[in-house]
Amino acid sequence: MSEDASELAARRRGRPGRAAELPGEEALRQAAAEGLTLQPGEGKTGFKGVTVDSRSMVRPYAAHVWRGGKDVTLGNFATAEEAALCIARDVAVNGAAK
Repeated sequence: MSEDASELAARRRGRPGRAAELPGEEALRQAAAEGLTLQPGEGKTGFKGVTVDSRSMVRPYAAHVWRGGKDVTLGNFATAEEAALCIARDVAVNGAAK
């Protein structure tokens, strides 16, 4: 499945596009297809950089990365797997946090 330019641009800006709107199982398959690893974590979500915001019923999972010494939110997602996939894609493009 290929992305159109608007989806790619949205993803690079850290905003969810159609490609980021995946159910959890599909997000896992997509990560495998792209050769990405979803980093395990010890928090409630089970993924590094993914937090739960219980105030949001539709997209309660937030993806966070560190850039330039600051916490950057990449977006909110319906599943923890989608948020972890967003983080994996960001790391693939921008490199790991320093």
